[in-house]
Amino acid sequence: MKKRKPLGWPDYMEPKPSKGVVRYYWNAPSWARKRGCPIKSEALGSDYAVAKARCDTFLNPLFDSWRTEGATDLNVEQRSVVGSFDWAISVYKTMPKYTKRPQRTRASYDRAIRSVADYRLTDGRRFGSLSVKSVTPSAVDLIYEKLKTDKDGKTRHRSALLSMTVCKTAWKIALKAHPTVMPSVNPFSGLEIEYEPKKNRPATLQQLETFVAAADADGSASLGTAAMLAFYWMPREEDIFLRQSWSDYRPTDKPDHVLIWHHKNRKSEKVPVPLFDTDGTPLWPEMVARLEQAPRTGTLIVMRDGLDPRKKIHMP
Repeated sequence: MKKRKPLGWPDYMEPKPSKGVVRYYWNAPSWARKRGCPIKSEALGSDYAVAKARCDTFLNPLFDSWRTEGATDLNVEQRSVVGSFDWAISVYKTMPKYTKRPQRTRASYDRAIRSVADYRLTDGRRFGSLSVKSVTPSAVDLIYEKLKTDKDGKTRHRSALLSMTVCKTAWKIALKAHPTVMPSVNPFSGLEIEYEPKKNRPATLQQLETFVAAADADGSASLGTAAMLAFYWMPREEDIFLRQSWSDYRPTDKPDHVLIWHHKNRKSEKVPVPLFDTDGTPLWPEMVARLEQAPRTGTLIVMRDGLDPRKKIHMP
């Protein structure tokens, strides 16, 4: 009687005992091979977790893409090999540290990673194709130096720093998931960073008033309101446009407060901000007057001023 495979066993993965060790292989079904499936059989090693990850995150999705004719530019030569830097990044991208980030953050992380993975070595190879065991701190130092300057000779310390920081995190996450594959020494740690962030230039009240007046005259009052929210209560752009709702303004249990989102720094915490001093004096008269007069066209405080042409409602 055959042993039942454990729950979650990847399709087309086969175990083969050899000299007391079970090794894993991925093989396309015979009907697919007869139809010319370009995905060749692959030895996956003896680590079940690594073999499963390779099947789940690459081989089987690639096979499904071929089977359903969903990828006309299928190129099996571009697949990431287990143990390569590309593979380590693919592992990181399946973990909550990446998947739970907002879409805009993930997009910036992707760009940062690509600048490293697509870096071409002197022999023409992509850095991403290298085995993680061959990546050294000196190689990372070299890439960092290259990334600090763009094609026009302008420095870009901030983007180079982001690339190194995201890759350091990705390495750490991949090491935790696959300690038998990833080297324990993180080559992206210990870099000598040459970057001092520039201080933001604060807007003046006069600049704010000029902007709000122009927005109102243009029929874009919502943008004026958004600018005032940012100026007086300092939530981030993402919190203003995606999270700050009317239910946060003078809620039933705190009618003399506004709850301000600080999603990034405070782990989704809403901070109560008093609208009046202890003697009843308004603390934010211009802001309160603005909100009291603003039309409530949706759940969020800041909604588009005009109706959506198709849905005929105000959209975020």
